[in-house]
Amino acid sequence: MKLIFCPHCQDVRKLDYKEVRCKCERSSGWYKSDGLNAIIAGSAIPVGFHNASFSRALHSRPVSGPGARFEAFVIPVECPTIERLQESNLSGL
Repeated sequence: MKLIFCPHCQDVRKLDYKEVRCKCERSSGWYKSDGLNAIIAGSAIPVGFHNASFSRALHSRPVSGPGARFEAFVIPVECPTIERLQESNLSGL
């Protein structure tokens, strides 16, 4: 699962097939039709959840006490599944 983090307003949003924007609207992103590749724009920093790890944590959610942990990571600047729109391409957003 891919999310975007906005360093300006500290908002985190889950990507969808239509454009999602943070609260201050300086970061945005969306999934391409294949559901794996994504486009991000503005100040967006992509974040990922390891899907299997997240699913295991959900299934082992305790009734009380510390919550189940799962693996999340900041996606690197150069990533083959993320395309960043340049500032000149943002006028249509």
